[in-house]
Amino acid sequence: MPFDTLMLFLFCGITVIFVITSYDSMSYVIAYHVQKNSSENKDPGKYLRLFWAIVLGILPAALIFYSSHQVALNLIILASLPLLIIYPLMAISVFKELNVKETN
Repeated sequence: MPFDTLMLFLFCGITVIFVITSYDSMSYVIAYHVQKNSSENKDPGKYLRLFWAIVLGILPAALIFYSSHQVALNLIILASLPLLIIYPLMAISVFKELNVKETN
């Protein structure tokens, strides 16, 4: 493939930019929702965003550090258990909302 080294660096750069912006967005949203004065529509503080960015970075770092397949599987199962409750409730909520809009 022509320019294979250039394409590799370009792909890595784009991937890093994507991951950085995704983590920044996630930390912003979490910090916004956990701050005490969220009703005032104020931006969350920098230190609160930094805290959540670090917390969000700990899990992937721990998975890379331990690099055990069984640990990753256990975490996936553990994280998916609450979704067994949340997803059916979300489906019920969607159907209720659709019924309300249909009657209007």
